[in-house]
Amino acid sequence: MPFYKINLLKLALIALIIAQFTWYQDALASSKTKQLNKKIGTSRLVYSKNIKIAFQRYINEQGIGNQYLGTAMALDPKTGKSVSSFLSQDKNAASQAQVNALKECGDQCYLFAIGREIVWINLIDPATQQKIAPELRVASHPAKASYPKAIKYYKPELFELTIGQSISLMHYAQRVSKVKAHQHAAFVVSNDGSSALAINTAKKEAQHNALRDCEIRSPTAECYLYAINKKILFSGEKLF
Repeated sequence: MPFYKINLLKLALIALIIAQFTWYQDALASSKTKQLNKKIGTSRLVYSKNIKIAFQRYINEQGIGNQYLGTAMALDPKTGKSVSSFLSQDKNAASQAQVNALKECGDQCYLFAIGREIVWINLIDPATQQKIAPELRVASHPAKASYPKAIKYYKPELFELTIGQSISLMHYAQRVSKVKAHQHAAFVVSNDGSSALAINTAKKEAQHNALRDCEIRSPTAECYLYAINKKILFSGEKLF
């Protein structure tokens, strides 16, 4: 057989192998998508204040830009526990974020939101006892105009941290230890015992997102910036 025909046969064989591998990857991705679709929440779920806060925090952490390729929020309908996952570099970031959120949340959890959209099917408005309207399921990007005019900074003479706030600070430190080099974090406390954190690629945006989350939790209280990244502001000490 002529040499050029042998090379053509080799090329045809390589092309066949590539086609089969591509088909296998597509089939695997399709199977994974079907499995994840089964994990979308379908039970009757009242859209409570705590769930709204968790969803708003999830949206705030995504920020204004498209810094993440995949984001997902999982929720346990019985306990209200929620876990969010954000991926910026994974090839299959969209589906992997869903897998990560579900895995970390636990066996009783289901997908509540994917990207900026609530996907929980039977979500009930507590005021009307009717399903949430479709237009209310998609979160808009946080508006820069809604940022506070001035940031208030925590000082020990204002109030002592509660046990709950101290525990939240430890959780914040754990989150900060895992953030990537291009990300910034902020931790905020209020004078009624609440706390909030935010992570974003923009330092100032992380601070404002944390403050905004705190104000949602405690609308009648005062919120103060306590830490930026791993630095406690009033003392200059580092969390780790």
